Amino acid sequence: MCQQTNVRDSVPSPGDAINELFAEHYKTCLRTAYRILRSREDSEDAVQSAYCAACRAFDRFRGESSVKTWITRIVVNCCLMQLRERRARLQVTLDELLPGLKSHALTPETLYYLRELQVAHTTAASTLPPNLKDVYGPCLIDDIGLSTVAHHLGLTAPAAKSRLFRARRKVERVLQSALQRRAA
Repeated sequence: MCQQTNVRDSVPSPGDAINELFAEHYKTCLRTAYRILRSREDSEDAVQSAYCAACRAFDRFRGESSVKTWITRIVVNCCLMQLRERRARLQVTLDELLPGLKSHALTPETLYYLRELQVAHTTAASTLPPNLKDVYGPCLIDDIGLSTVAHHLGLTAPAAKSRLFRARRKVERVLQSALQRRAA
């Protein structure tokens, strides 16, 4: 009886071809990564990350350089990213070194900024019509409950809530336009 061969068994899959290409350049990539990172484990991590990135981007490989050059460049980039992350982890602030010396007071810049916000908010709130100002002031500035304000003004809770919503939106629009004028 004649043995039948399956065509699929004799044609390599695209994944096999990519794996073969990567395996061919693995040692070179590992040496390159080690020269940059000086750590075997970090080098292996960088090469693995680079190979994952290369697999995701393989369809964008244009063939303008060799696969070895392309994959090596990806490995170098992964190594440089690891070095940047390492450097960022090593940066320590004075507050972290001497936690007892940290001041909890607001900085002059923050105080000035908060004062500017307060003036801008007061100016924006002053543009509200009386029916909206009657709800906005007590609720948001004096921190009185909406139901208390509604009762005091002889309004239903939904009516007071609606006025408060409209007042907030109007103040927000005034603040945004002031901010845009200031930025221009």
